[in-house]
Amino acid sequence: MSVSQAVYAQDLWAYSINGSVEIRPDSSSGWRQLSPSQALHLSDSLRFGPYSSLTVLDRSHDKVYAIHGADASSVADLVKGSSTRSKKTRANLVSYLWNSFRENNSVDNHRRAAGVVYRDNSIDNALAYSVATGKSDLPVEFVLIGESDGLPISGSVSIGQTAVVNVINHSQYDLFVNLLDKDATGYYSPCFPISNTQQMMQLFIPALSSVILSSFPVIVGEPRGKDNLILIASTEAFDVDNVAGCLNNNNYSTSEEPLGTYTVELFVQ
Repeated sequence: MSVSQAVYAQDLWAYSINGSVEIRPDSSSGWRQLSPSQALHLSDSLRFGPYSSLTVLDRSHDKVYAIHGADASSVADLVKGSSTRSKKTRANLVSYLWNSFRENNSVDNHRRAAGVVYRDNSIDNALAYSVATGKSDLPVEFVLIGESDGLPISGSVSIGQTAVVNVINHSQYDLFVNLLDKDATGYYSPCFPISNTQQMMQLFIPALSSVILSSFPVIVGEPRGKDNLILIASTEAFDVDNVAGCLNNNNYSTSEEPLGTYTVELFVQ
């Protein structure tokens, strides 16, 4: 089946949104904010605010699409454009995501479902190796943006200062990302712990895009001194807690999967 044929047999739903995404239904001339868990029709039009992205669940084909855009475009065109980068997901995860729309799942089920897409620990060990050695196969970077003034943050930061992360994905891949903090004592900890499936999908960044993770503010804390914030990126989902644990325990290995890292050095005062 060709992409053009497949795209017209979708059962599509907006799963998670970073920033602002508006929809204009085929039957309406007005724009309104798109909501998570909203059904999408191929004839609908979408337009994206600056640094915004959308994760779409294709329930019929067990796929997830990471989408961004500038000018208003139809859902059909947006999905068609991202089809070659779509992530094949497991049927039980798609079923779980669908049920989560209906609030049928407990917190424990959220955690279990988040683990469904973790292939194995090898990707976590390999990400730890990339961080420890500075090896990066993917062109990614990030900028810290102050929540109070919207300006980039670099150099010295103060305890209690808050910021959001602007992730820039220069690669041709849709990427799962997260942020590690290496504090002045050398200890690694995740900035965005994964506690449910919604967060995992919100950290899915489209290829060739710049996305602000506005739902995940970074708050500067102790200890004072030199601090490294490290963006980690992979074409496959990973467990950020395991990555931090591998680094703290010097447990590394390599992988053939393309991985990316990018570090910003700060001084906490």
